[in-house]
Amino acid sequence: MLATLATLCQCVGAVALASLLVWLLGVALSKLRPQQLLDRLPSRAILITGCDSGFGLELARRLDGLGVPVFASCLYPEGPGARKLAADCSSRLRVLPLDVTSDQQVADAVVCVEAALSDTTGAELWAVVNNAGISDCGEVDITPLEKFQKVLDVNTMGAIRVSKAFLPLLKKSKGRLINVNSPYGRLPFPMASTYCLSKSALTMFTDVLRLEMKKWSVTVCAVEPLLYETALTDAEYLQSKYVENTEKTLSDDKESIRQAARKNCEVMLRASKWLAKKNISEVIDEMVIACVGQNVQRRVTPGFLETIILTVLAKLPDWLKEFLAQLVITLVKIIWG
Repeated sequence: MLATLATLCQCVGAVALASLLVWLLGVALSKLRPQQLLDRLPSRAILITGCDSGFGLELARRLDGLGVPVFASCLYPEGPGARKLAADCSSRLRVLPLDVTSDQQVADAVVCVEAALSDTTGAELWAVVNNAGISDCGEVDITPLEKFQKVLDVNTMGAIRVSKAFLPLLKKSKGRLINVNSPYGRLPFPMASTYCLSKSALTMFTDVLRLEMKKWSVTVCAVEPLLYETALTDAEYLQSKYVENTEKTLSDDKESIRQAARKNCEVMLRASKWLAKKNISEVIDEMVIACVGQNVQRRVTPGFLETIILTVLAKLPDWLKEFLAQLVITLVKIIWG
């Protein structure tokens, strides 16, 4: 009996190990596989939100270089990001003023895109990339309610607003809608409650919309970068947000608590800055594939190691996730404190 049980355990272990190796090989091949792009790129126009900096700006430049007509929407159409795009890109790229929290500006953007496409023979709106986003920093009890509202307005409602406005055009082209989500939408992280909440809601919106759009042959997918050095993750910017929040919610008679909280935030952000990847090219590669690649995944995390870690973490029980999170925080305080 014991011999049979031992043999069974060995077989199960062998199957589990083989399955793990096959999965790792599949992930590696998917990351290493050369990009296979669609044909007729000059007729597949793409709208990208949040092109003032970071992922949006670089994606707009990359797609323009591939011959794709790009509508690069910017919060500041006269700002440095918009000027850089105008200087570096071809006449195919059009900069659009767009605040994703404004119903009127989104409606105006639809009119501009439709007018531009009508002037271009054979062109259609092939994809929309909801990239615009903001972040804040602070524990739930020190973050003012209006900060939750602001982050949700941009990261979640902004993406929903843009998606609903442009879905009629995507249905006509049987195109794609790409949401720039985040692993923080599935894994909680201290002092990032506003961002985690907004991305969690956007993740569910993406999954629901994917099911609903199948009958229209519209592909809905998500790109989920982990931690990269962009304006969104700038340590000085986030520290200033944290200080701003403590000023509003911690009274002057709690100065010692305020200073201790700021010190803790400074340590966490110092670690975040050190860990953040400087090169965002692998993110842009995945975004390009999502826009005009032949093989599109429902959800993709840039980076091989990041994909492995986040996939494993997502399968762990909550108590173990919380234990690991506390362990990481403790190590951060020891190393960077």
